[in-house]
Amino acid sequence: MGVRTSLIPVKDHGSLQGLADDDHTQYQPESEKGSANGYAGLNASGKVPADQNSRYDQLLRELSASDDLLGSDDTEDTGSETDWTKVKELTLFGEGELRIKFDLKAVIGGTAYGKIYRNGSPVGTEQSETSTNYVTKSEDIAGWSNGDTIELWCKHGTGGGASYGVQNFRVYGAITEPTMVS
Repeated sequence: MGVRTSLIPVKDHGSLQGLADDDHTQYQPESEKGSANGYAGLNASGKVPADQNSRYDQLLRELSASDDLLGSDDTEDTGSETDWTKVKELTLFGEGELRIKFDLKAVIGGTAYGKIYRNGSPVGTEQSETSTNYVTKSEDIAGWSNGDTIELWCKHGTGGGASYGVQNFRVYGAITEPTMVS
């Protein structure tokens, strides 16, 4: 059996014979994690968070209309407004052409209307529905830019207790070519 020595943690390697003060130059201090000129940490999924990835903000997705789902708000909303009213909104991260779908119905008689808006301005075709069952409306709209809001506005044509129903507001698009923006 050999000689047993007590194990005492050494924090200053320079105090040990034959070792220099900075023996682990390949490592960065934890104080540099997530800071400028430091290194990126990882989130709970083991990925670099977007706010620590300088290239993340520079990557812009070029989109073309397709049946690949990008985002949705599937909850059912109803209303009886007779003036155009914003009912749903999603924010776009990319640019190009999108396919936008939603289900529309007239809840209590009359005619329900829906229209797609971009950043508060109408860009879609006015869609109408008199059925009391949901009917899917679909439209391809080009000219979207990064950060645009994709909005669904609705109204009912008659008022007087009649109302509209809308659900499954969905945005579709295929990523055709990611590009770097300066």
